[in-house]
Amino acid sequence: MAALKSWHEWDLAGADAEWRRAIEINPNFPDARAFYSHYLYMMNRPDEGMAQIERAIKLDPFNVLLQSLYAADLVFAARYDDAAVEARKALRMQPGAPVASAMLAIASRMKGTPQETLAATKAYYAIYEDPDVNRAFDRGYAEGGYPGAARRAADALAAHFHKMYLTPGTSRTCISTPGPGPGHRLAREGRGGARPNMPYIGVMPHYAPLRSEPRFQALLRRIGLPPS
Repeated sequence: MAALKSWHEWDLAGADAEWRRAIEINPNFPDARAFYSHYLYMMNRPDEGMAQIERAIKLDPFNVLLQSLYAADLVFAARYDDAAVEARKALRMQPGAPVASAMLAIASRMKGTPQETLAATKAYYAIYEDPDVNRAFDRGYAEGGYPGAARRAADALAAHFHKMYLTPGTSRTCISTPGPGPGHRLAREGRGGARPNMPYIGVMPHYAPLRSEPRFQALLRRIGLPPS
């Protein structure tokens, strides 16, 4: 119920009680604490969020997903060196782990390490098993560096998702590349087209340039998020 309210119904005000109830029922269930940490970061409660993920890791230190979610929390906290370390730890446990791959790409981009960013982002795109995506990334990088690569890869990802998941009458999807770039797409549809990752836009660092935009703040309110 907590996850449903947080990422699918966007009932963020109502989700908190469900998270707390889940932990009350089983204080040693690490998954609830780990996902609750993301909810807390989205709701601008970072100290509480970090406490929850650290407790989850102590409960289950060899869980790839929890380790990946920890890397994400460190990205939200702008601790990019630490995030890269934790993402690599998850990837040693499970090469190609999708959340860890995405977090390593974001952390590398935010650290300003171009070659590391290039390698991490290409590894992330490989998850989609669509050669057009990596070819687009390489072509864009040759044309205009990382911004050009992000633009072309985002367009290729949009085509990939359209081909794989969308049918006539389906609302437009929200495609976000793992690093910042002009290829980002923000969904503008109403709740009927809710995308599970949309509540993260207030904490993901590559949206920072948009945060002064009134339309961006209006989108946060529409989702039920606090101002970023």
